[in-house]
Amino acid sequence: MIVMKSTTQKFTAMPVFIKFKYPNFNGATVVNQLRHNGFDANMIKFNAKERATDFYYISLHERFNLTLKDHQLTKTSGAHTEILQATLKEVIDQTLAANTSPVVSELPPFIGGFLGYFGYDYARYANPVLPQHPKDPYDLNDADLSFVDQILTFDHHQQTAYLIQLVSIEDYETQKVGIIQQLEQLKTQLLTMPQILPPTFKLTQPFQMYFDHDSFEKRVNLAKQHVYDGDIFQLILANQQHAKMAGSLLGIGKDFFKKNPTPYQFYYKHGDYEAIGASPETLVTKLGDTLFTYPLAGTRRRGHTEAEEAKFMQELRTDPKEISEHNMLVDLGRNDLGRVSAFGTVKVTRLRELLKFAQVMHIGSTIESQVDPSKSSMAIVAALMPAGTLSGAPKMKAMSLINELEDQKRGLYGGCLGYLSTTGDLDLCIGIRLAYRKGDDLFVHSGAGIVADSEPDKEYLEFNNKARAIMLALDPQTTGGKTYVNNRG
Repeated sequence: MIVMKSTTQKFTAMPVFIKFKYPNFNGATVVNQLRHNGFDANMIKFNAKERATDFYYISLHERFNLTLKDHQLTKTSGAHTEILQATLKEVIDQTLAANTSPVVSELPPFIGGFLGYFGYDYARYANPVLPQHPKDPYDLNDADLSFVDQILTFDHHQQTAYLIQLVSIEDYETQKVGIIQQLEQLKTQLLTMPQILPPTFKLTQPFQMYFDHDSFEKRVNLAKQHVYDGDIFQLILANQQHAKMAGSLLGIGKDFFKKNPTPYQFYYKHGDYEAIGASPETLVTKLGDTLFTYPLAGTRRRGHTEAEEAKFMQELRTDPKEISEHNMLVDLGRNDLGRVSAFGTVKVTRLRELLKFAQVMHIGSTIESQVDPSKSSMAIVAALMPAGTLSGAPKMKAMSLINELEDQKRGLYGGCLGYLSTTGDLDLCIGIRLAYRKGDDLFVHSGAGIVADSEPDKEYLEFNNKARAIMLALDPQTTGGKTYVNNRG
C-alpha cells in the first residue's frame, strides 16, 4: 500500500514499486552486470542522514537525455536527436512541473526524475558576467542529465531493494498490475544474473600535471596579489592531471568504493564520457521544504600513527588560516542559500566539526534553511553553483580569476552530480575526489584554497593529498596501490 505524506498538491505521476531482499548487493558489481545485459545503468550512492542509511540509485530506463555544450542544448530520445531552442533550466523546470509525484513514506527520496551532472562551467549560464568561452581542448559537455522513470534502489541499512517505475496518474490504475508483473520479472533477472569479471582498466600513458611546481607557484603568487589588492579574500586554484587510458573506469569501481566509504559515490557513463568518484561534500540537499548545505574547508592527510593523527587533528582545530578560510566559506554558503530561502530562516546548525575520510580529514559545518516556495529546483542549482569551497570569495571575481589562471574548462570537477526528483526533492554532491574520461583521455583534478598567507609548497602538497584516494586506484604503480587489470580478457 502506498502511504503518502499529507498534501493538497495535485500530482501527475505515481510510483509503482516492489520491495525485496537483495543478498550480497554491491553497487559497482550490479552496474557491471546490468551493463553486460544491455542496460545503460548509472549509479549514485547518497548518505541519507535523516534515515541513517545509504541509498544506492541505479538507473534502468530513461525517457530522454539532455546535454548542454557551448549554449547548445541537445535532447536525445532513443534514436531521435534534436537541438532545442529553450534553455536547460526551462526544459528541466517544465519537465518536473509536468511530472509531479507524491512523497511516499516507504520509499527513498528519489523515485524518478533527472539524474546526471552539471559541470563547473554550467555556472557561466546563470552568471553572464563571467567569461563565456573558456578553452575546451577535450570537447566537454557543460551538463548531461537523463530523465529516469525506472530505477533500482537499495537501502543499505535495511538491506532492502526497490524496483520503482514512474507512471502517469491517468494510467496508474489500469497499468499498475501489469507493471508490477514486469517489475517482478526484472527482479528475477537481477537476482539470477551470473557473476562476471569487472572490465579491464589500465593506463596507456602516465599522468602529467598541467602545471608543474614552478608554474603552480607563479599562479599562487598571482592569486595572493589579488588578495593583497583587495580583489578577493580567497581563490580555489586547481591543477589538472592528464593521462591516457584503455578499458573502463568501472574496472576500479568495486575496490575504490570499498576503500573510500564517503557520503557520495558515483559511476556515470554516457557515450564516450565516463566518470567515477567518491565525494565527501554536498552542494545542496532539499528534503520537503528544508535546504541543507555542508561546506568543507581545511584539509590534512590522515596520520600514519595515532600520534601523527592527533597532531593533524589539533592543527586543523587550531590553525588560524584554516579557521579563517572555513569561516569565510561558511559565510559564502549562508549567502548562497539565502538567495533561495525564506527570509530569516538561514542558520548554521553545526560549526567546524572534524570529519575523517579514508585519505584525508576536513573541517565541516552544516547550514540549513526553509526554501522560498517560489524557487524551482533549477533556481536552487543556479544559486548554489559552484560551491564557494570550489571557487573562493567573492565568488564572481574569484571565478573570473580562475578562468585566467587555469586557462581551460574544469569539466565535472567543481560542478555537481546527483538527482532532481519529481517529488520536488533534490540532492547534489560536489564534483571532487573523482576521475573522468573523454575517449581515451583521463583527468583528475584537485585544488587548494589560496589566501594571503598561503605557501606554494604547502598548497601543492594539499591538492596532492586530496587526489590521493582516486590516484591510488588509477595509478597504483606510482602511488603504491593495487593493479586493476583483468588478465582473463
